[in-house]
Amino acid sequence: ARAVSTAGSAASAQMTAAAKPHRGGAGGVGEPGWCGGLLQLVRNVCQVPYLIAKLMVREEDYNAIHGLWALRGTKGIAWSQPVPLAAVKHVKQHFGCGCTVNDVLLAATAAALERYLSEATEVAVADGALPSPVRAQLRAACKSELTICLPFNVRTAAEMRRVSLENRFALLFVGVPLALAGGPRARLAATMRSMIEVKRSSLPLAMRLSLTALTQLLPSACAAYLIDIVADSASAIVTNNRGPSNPLYFDNRLCKYWVSWAPQRASIGTCVTVYSYADQVRCSVSADMTSVPEPARLVDLLIEELGIMIEMAGWPSATPS
Repeated sequence: ARAVSTAGSAASAQMTAAAKPHRGGAGGVGEPGWCGGLLQLVRNVCQVPYLIAKLMVREEDYNAIHGLWALRGTKGIAWSQPVPLAAVKHVKQHFGCGCTVNDVLLAATAAALERYLSEATEVAVADGALPSPVRAQLRAACKSELTICLPFNVRTAAEMRRVSLENRFALLFVGVPLALAGGPRARLAATMRSMIEVKRSSLPLAMRLSLTALTQLLPSACAAYLIDIVADSASAIVTNNRGPSNPLYFDNRLCKYWVSWAPQRASIGTCVTVYSYADQVRCSVSADMTSVPEPARLVDLLIEELGIMIEMAGWPSATPS
């Protein structure tokens, strides 16, 4: 009990440190001011070429769900029962320190991916068919880092108010630390810290500019090849879609819920989508049967991890409806 308490206190301190606002500048507490903001913009622009080059030479993930086997092309799909959005918001409020609903959902997804990766690794190495160095590499991958690809919207506020079927997004690559001590609280702290670091960095700007330049200046085949080189580094795509809070009707018929999956490219064989609609949250998995032969298991793990956090937060009923 003492060890758990110590880990929880450390994780709380990490969350507080991660959420600590910037102080100073003309803008006062929490804002860098116009001078600091200008310097940050200049720094970000100068770092763009370096970050683009770094992405091009980024080492590809190699683990039991990515890189070990060639993709088969046969997809498996699964989706969950609903979880009240209010319960997820209760988790956010319980842990505090500036974490968001997206941080909570991403932390649960990361924990589920880690557990599934551990199970898939044990299956892959169980029969001894793989060479000993490969088995050792797969086991080591379970204790290092998992790269996930996060699509993010680049539309302006004015563009969001207009109805358009055109996709305008860029991609972020985030390293998820594995084998963390401290349980869900430490996982949430690590997730929150990673997202804050990414948002404050030049990476979103670099990805937006590079994807725009590739698609507009190069032939489509060449652009696709270069994009695939970058995409190959990630083990999975994780996307969070926020839908309307009120139910929708089509021809006077209630839309109870929908299921969606983001497309995968290159050697990425797994996509996890977490989406909200009518004040409920669901998750879905679309995966190549070579990467994730049991997508329903990954969905169950995600809902289980989310339920653990909801129960920790003291929500009256942690069981999905």
